[in-house]
Amino acid sequence: LTAERVFATMLSRASKGLFNGGVAPMGYKSMGKGEFPIVDHSEAPTIKLIFNLYEEYQSVHPVKNELKSLGLKTRRGNDFGLKTITEIIRNPFYKGTLRYNYREMQTPARKKKPKGEWFLLDDNHEPIISKDQWDRCNNIMDRNATKNVARFKTSTYTHLFAGLLKCSYCNRTMTSHKAVARQDGFIPSKYRCPSRSLCYEC
Repeated sequence: LTAERVFATMLSRASKGLFNGGVAPMGYKSMGKGEFPIVDHSEAPTIKLIFNLYEEYQSVHPVKNELKSLGLKTRRGNDFGLKTITEIIRNPFYKGTLRYNYREMQTPARKKKPKGEWFLLDDNHEPIISKDQWDRCNNIMDRNATKNVARFKTSTYTHLFAGLLKCSYCNRTMTSHKAVARQDGFIPSKYRCPSRSLCYEC
């Protein structure tokens, strides 16, 4: 009951365009408890560069390489990874849209919720990226994701360790199977002992 009340309060605050706390996205800085983040003019150019590069190259990999060659780092002082760049491009906060109830808070991996459960409030705060550019970049990312899924589905599937892995208990060669496809379309392999249902140890 307490959790439900807290969630209702947070959702009410979000509906009014208020910030519910936490770390402000890169490109913005927190102004104190209860205050909405404002643009951080020392980080905003990096965010703009990421969107510009992605629109130019239409791929995350060359953006990552370009940022590294320029010596640009994340807040933690690390090189920008593919996941970080993708999350930046996908974040509508940069076009002035407040997004809330986007991820499951209680799960370790913080899985994304269905889009129907998201709360979005447009024109809520000062943007760093124009709506048009944000839409263009996300449309490119959507197309790339569709192509990746199609490529993985139509390509010949290869289990890299097929015929090589042995069961540590019965020494039988493990069989290979397709695992559940990931969000980007990639299908990993899984291996198991063929005696699993017959041998207790396996």
